[in-house]
Amino acid sequence: MSLQDAYQRLRPSTDIERCECASAESLLLIDLLSDNPIHCDYCRKEIDPERLQLTAEETHYIAHWFGAASALYRLWLDSGEYEQYAKQRLLDPQGQINIAGREIARKLSEKWPTRFWFFHDTDDGEPTQCPICQNPLDEDVKWRKWEEAERRRQVGIQCRKSLEAQSDAWGKTQNIRSFLRSCEDLLLNRSGSIAVDSAEAKWLAWAHRNVDRLDPLKNGDFEKMISMFAGII
Repeated sequence: MSLQDAYQRLRPSTDIERCECASAESLLLIDLLSDNPIHCDYCRKEIDPERLQLTAEETHYIAHWFGAASALYRLWLDSGEYEQYAKQRLLDPQGQINIAGREIARKLSEKWPTRFWFFHDTDDGEPTQCPICQNPLDEDVKWRKWEEAERRRQVGIQCRKSLEAQSDAWGKTQNIRSFLRSCEDLLLNRSGSIAVDSAEAKWLAWAHRNVDRLDPLKNGDFEKMISMFAGII
């Protein structure tokens, strides 16, 4: 993998999310539902790996870790059958995800002071102890409100992306359904009826099943978007 290919794995999806500070004094390693876990500790926006001059190996390692960590985080957000499993893995300070995350923060700290943000479920209340040493947390740190505001902002971005994608998908299904109606009209005009066991009838049934799978109003995507949106209202 080339250096630029490695960088591409952590590119911010939009320039709006990119750190524009004059210099990166310190970093924050956190999943904010974006494409890159490396954030500026001052403005909290993503920092491009090329700006930090990370090696391809360093970038690949971070991207590999983030892929697994992000998958667990999204499993927890999905509130499905794997929610508790994902939560347990994310909360375990000795679990693979947190050990690797702390190691990445340690490596990055050789060049820039880097903090690793541990997951916590807001439904469990505010954490009061360090998950590693169990000592009381410094209550003067005022990051919690920012974390919640940033999480809501990122979920809002995901909701907008989902809205646009579902609108496009729905428009595509409407075109396909219109085409299928024209196909059915053509077949009826030719023979007057469509036999239930005919190839034409089976093809129409197959086509309608497939278009239903694409339709966000029928395949569950719409409900997922509403569930996601419920997390920011």
